[in-house]
Amino acid sequence: MGSGCSADSHQGGLDIELTPETNEVISKLKLFPEEVDVLWQAFTAIDKEHSRLLNIKEFHNYFKLEETPFSRMVFSKMDGNDSHEISFIEFVINIWDFLTLDLLHFVFKLYDRDGSKTISRDEFENITLGAYGIAYGKNKTLDGMVARADSNVDGNITFEEFELFTRRHQNISYPGHQIQTAMKTRIGGEKFWDNLRESRERNFKDQSVFKILHGFSSKKAK
Repeated sequence: MGSGCSADSHQGGLDIELTPETNEVISKLKLFPEEVDVLWQAFTAIDKEHSRLLNIKEFHNYFKLEETPFSRMVFSKMDGNDSHEISFIEFVINIWDFLTLDLLHFVFKLYDRDGSKTISRDEFENITLGAYGIAYGKNKTLDGMVARADSNVDGNITFEEFELFTRRHQNISYPGHQIQTAMKTRIGGEKFWDNLRESRERNFKDQSVFKILHGFSSKKAK
């Protein structure tokens, strides 16, 4: 595994050297040098072991999060190659993606593990574990709640079905709100992310990060 930083010099206010792959991502996301500096400062603050890779303990400690099934899901989603560590390039891609989305799209994205833009019944069953700490099949009330979310009974939950479901069951989105708020607070602040969200909407409309980074392989992320 390599670190996310080592080749081409970054032109911001900090002494950062970036690989060509990281520079490619920064260019595709249309990030300014000063915005990259904010992300690099946060990354190095989290990286207490100075390994240039983030582990799950460092992640939870920095954001002052209790380790839960939901928080582990967030970390796992950021760890694109399942190495149990997050490189700077993975950090940039996922933090940018997570924190420029509104709350419900952020939570929906986490549960949509295969990127199909729907949540399968199997994926949706993880919601009871993430929000309530109770596995599907262990509580009849929660099991019925999950079943009713699939309003057209096709075996998949669309974003529209998910949005309606969370209006009735706000606990479902609360873990996402807690983590998204903690991340924004410790990385740049709300205004910083408001500006990046506006930039995303202006430059990319509703494109997914996968489409924005078209041609960039996740295998390059380490």
